[in-house]
Amino acid sequence: MKRLLVLVLGLGLVTGLAAGIFAATNDSAYVIARCTVTISVRVGVIADVDADDTDDMLFQTSGLNSVYISTYVNVTNNGTGAITKWTLHISTQWQAASISYNDTGWSATDASYPAWTYGANLTDNSANRVVLAAVFKNAATASESDFAADDVLGTTDKTYQTGALVIGPAANDYTTAATSGNSYNMVAPGSTRQLFFRVLLPSSVTDDRYRRMGVMVTASLGL
Repeated sequence: MKRLLVLVLGLGLVTGLAAGIFAATNDSAYVIARCTVTISVRVGVIADVDADDTDDMLFQTSGLNSVYISTYVNVTNNGTGAITKWTLHISTQWQAASISYNDTGWSATDASYPAWTYGANLTDNSANRVVLAAVFKNAATASESDFAADDVLGTTDKTYQTGALVIGPAANDYTTAATSGNSYNMVAPGSTRQLFFRVLLPSSVTDDRYRRMGVMVTASLGL
């Protein structure tokens, strides 16, 4: 009799649990997907075969405290399927007695020919101190009014933003390819944008050699 009672109670417990499991009035199925993309950015002509993916912008030899605004260099999102944000920073600096349009002929800065330091705003030049600013502008030329303090580059990444916020001009800005809560100016696959530079030369120098400053453009995902 005791054995029978135990069996009946056990059956009742299982039945109760089963009723709880199937009592829901709705349930969900889950679909998991991921897009495979290629992230890539190209500075200069897409067909260029230069292994270091760089294009040299020449500012003519000039006097101290001079301001020059460059012609543009194309920057292209040549990835596949990825709408990317771009960051810019000054990554390298070399020196040479004469100009070379590739890495050959340039030497590392040293105690005799030191690296110029970088100013923090458009007028922050001094002895061996240069100011380099950049904007992406949808036009054939750029002017002084296109550049602001937030466009000044240093050795820390700055993220390209919409409007005249960061690395953007006062007018002729490119339309972002996707709305970003951080105001990033997102670049669609295949899109090319024109990058202009403004340089304010030092107020005085300790040598008359050329300086070659590398500006790195980095593409990444994320709004």
